[in-house]
Amino acid sequence: MERINGQIAVVTTHELEGSSTIYGLVIFLSEGFPDEKPRLYLAAPNPLRTFLPLQSINEMEFSHDFHTWEAGPGGIIEICIPPWDASQHLLDLIFEGMLWTKAYEQHLATGHTIHQILRKWRLEHA
Repeated sequence: MERINGQIAVVTTHELEGSSTIYGLVIFLSEGFPDEKPRLYLAAPNPLRTFLPLQSINEMEFSHDFHTWEAGPGGIIEICIPPWDASQHLLDLIFEGMLWTKAYEQHLATGHTIHQILRKWRLEHA
């Protein structure tokens, strides 16, 4: 853990199998953690391009299609996470971030939205 702009943060990086992109995740913890929901950001790469040329996810205010909120500090993307309660672990959030990045890579390859990709995966594994 470290402090970024005065906030407690967990920083991690990962690379998906078959990909040359290194993804950087940042989880900001409030003083009320674990009772208060942490915030999950994708810090790298930045900006995040879309399937369509010359567009980036960072420019969107928020997006249901991409499961993102408004850009955070430095333009990094906040990833939507499932409902949170104090019984969950930070590893659950890291897994969510890794799942989002896997769906993002599929988006770049197919043009489908992250929402469509995650929905398809959940239906296949239900």
